[in-house]
Amino acid sequence: NFRLSEGSNYVITVDKSVKQVRPYIVSLVARKKENLTNEDIKDLIAMQEDLHNGIGRRRKKASIGIHNLDQVQFPLTYTTADENFAFTPLDKPFDCTIKQILNELDTGIEYGYIVTGAERYPIILDSKNTVLSFPPIVNSNATKITANIKNILVEVTATNKRTAEDTIA
Repeated sequence: NFRLSEGSNYVITVDKSVKQVRPYIVSLVARKKENLTNEDIKDLIAMQEDLHNGIGRRRKKASIGIHNLDQVQFPLTYTTADENFAFTPLDKPFDCTIKQILNELDTGIEYGYIVTGAERYPIILDSKNTVLSFPPIVNSNATKITANIKNILVEVTATNKRTAEDTIA
């Protein structure tokens, strides 16, 4: 069982540039007394995909990022970047630009239609400018969840506030 945390330490600044692409973000912090197991991670990812496909309408209305909280430095910034912005996507050993992610990575090819035509793309950064996510496409490798961690950050970005809140509830 997870224990949810509240507090002013967990701040996300939302830049006005996201208004045109994916304007809403909600999050929660969950802490566990014991380490996550591989089974816990499989369950979290299965639940994430169910929510992506149901409420999220295949990530078009909402997408969920699950992160290793211990690798995140608050406050966070939800902003946008151009197609040449680069970071290391989940499970990749090298940096990719947003353009490369959209054209070459499986998740970019599958979900890129959601952000097609955008001049700027949503990005979640921590206070050290570490990328957490390029929603709704892919998370960063820097905050990957693995067995033997206890604390997670869950963020939901969405096209409307109610969908964001319903997804995280």
